[in-house]
Amino acid sequence: KKYADSLVQFNNLLLEKQIAPKLKSDILRYAAETYLNSGNKIDGELIQYYDNFIRNIAENKITDKESLDYLDNISVKTGDFYYELKEYSKSYHYYSFVKNFGSQTSNSIEKFAIAAFNIKNYKDSSRLFNGLIINNKLKNSVTPKYYLYSGFCSYYLNNYEQAYSEIYKSGAFNSKNDNPEFNKIFGKLLIYKNEHKKAEPFLEFAVSKLK
Repeated sequence: KKYADSLVQFNNLLLEKQIAPKLKSDILRYAAETYLNSGNKIDGELIQYYDNFIRNIAENKITDKESLDYLDNISVKTGDFYYELKEYSKSYHYYSFVKNFGSQTSNSIEKFAIAAFNIKNYKDSSRLFNGLIINNKLKNSVTPKYYLYSGFCSYYLNNYEQAYSEIYKSGAFNSKNDNPEFNKIFGKLLIYKNEHKKAEPFLEFAVSKLK
């Protein structure tokens, strides 16, 4: 009841036309958090608060740290939400609002990169995966998946030498993969490097599945 009453008050305040932009962003933030605290999960109504907050920040060039930190928080949260639904275009859209992705977890950056890959934005996906690779190198441990996707991005960007090098580092040429499209890429890159015999099983598998 307490949360419901607060939410009504916040919604009434948002109906006022002459409301200062910073105050509006604060009210939208309080309304969104009240909605969550009242037992609701992320849904269309909550995302509407988030959308209005993001729009208000952008249109009025609000730059205080508290607002931008919240912007990053809700952008990642909404990006993750759509990522799990495999709605990669929406997921990428929200991740793109994050101002400071360097402070986010590798898991969220990886999702951003895969979302970019799935909407065929290979240039941005490559940038994100390369950032993950650099950060992992500093920890002396690079996740093979990062090299694999970075290699696919390089392939689609017609940089075959780099694609081969990155996929080689991922270990994918020496392991089994059930994705026929990936197998086709492996085979084509191996032929590019004149490794015809090694390319055969990858291409045979791809042909049998892509008929």
